[in-house]
Amino acid sequence: MAEATNLRIAAAIGDRPLVLLVSLKGCPFCEFVRRSYLLPLMREGLISALQLSIDRAEPIVDFAGKSLRVRDFVAAALAAMKQPSTVQTPTVLFFNSAGEQTAEPLVGVVSSEFYGAMLNSRLKI
Repeated sequence: MAEATNLRIAAAIGDRPLVLLVSLKGCPFCEFVRRSYLLPLMREGLISALQLSIDRAEPIVDFAGKSLRVRDFVAAALAAMKQPSTVQTPTVLFFNSAGEQTAEPLVGVVSSEFYGAMLNSRLKI
């Protein structure tokens, strides 16, 4: 899964939901979400997905064209959805082509048995 650099451009490409996986190097749950759920959905053409590495030093460009740290972007996205702004990994964020959040963030992996259902309900698939 590619690392996000410019969300404005990423959102403008295609008509599929844009899913952002907030991850941390070495996080086994991040790898579980990536391999078991997001990559298969990408292969089926149901979503576009990018990774946001929370420990990334380089800034990203957000949907408004503003350059900022990944951690700051994620904290703002969580706050906009009335979620605690403490960044946990994995966190999955859902956006449309206009850069608007379309569903409540999926934070952590509470239950591997129900993760797919929770993800699909947010994607409405």
